[in-house]
Amino acid sequence: MSHLPLTVDMKGKRVVIVGGGAVAEKRAKKLLDADASITIVSPEVTPGLGHLAGEERFYWKRRTFEPRDIEGVFLLIAATGNRQVDEEVKKAGENVPLVNIAGEADAGNIHFPAHFSRGRLSIAVSTGGASPALAARIKSRLEEEYDEDYAAYLDFLHVCRTTIKTSGLSGEKKKEAIKKLLDEDYGEEKEQARMVAWLEGIE
Repeated sequence: MSHLPLTVDMKGKRVVIVGGGAVAEKRAKKLLDADASITIVSPEVTPGLGHLAGEERFYWKRRTFEPRDIEGVFLLIAATGNRQVDEEVKKAGENVPLVNIAGEADAGNIHFPAHFSRGRLSIAVSTGGASPALAARIKSRLEEEYDEDYAAYLDFLHVCRTTIKTSGLSGEKKKEAIKKLLDEDYGEEKEQARMVAWLEGIE
């Protein structure tokens, strides 16, 4: 199976997670960070999910799965840890756009890669289900290389790129200016402020 990495706007999208264990909790937290509208279907959930349910961060159907649970859903996740139940969920969700079967990389049509963010910077690592442990190891190394300072740096680049694109510079000059931002060191706030001020002075 061939997968194409994409980023998807999940804000307000309806998601159903069947299962309430550690994997379901991990998926739910990622999706809550993305402002998805989540329903969890499971007789029991982890303490962490129980706490989030108490805060009304998602809707908890405290029972076993029923096919009607996934009507109109954008993303379906089967994470019960029971292969037979997960297979039933998969069959019920054949018309759901996005389906993830936890622990069965090729059973659904999407994977959840090892992922982290630094503000606007988003980095994901996937081994196509071959070795989640290796993906996690690579992610850990990248987290050290791309530390929290990159959040501010990306904000700086965003402001500069927006200013350049709306300036009166020619198309060629715009490309040169954007390229210059990456070629030179603007890691320090003073240098960033100086560049932003200069760009704002361009007519």
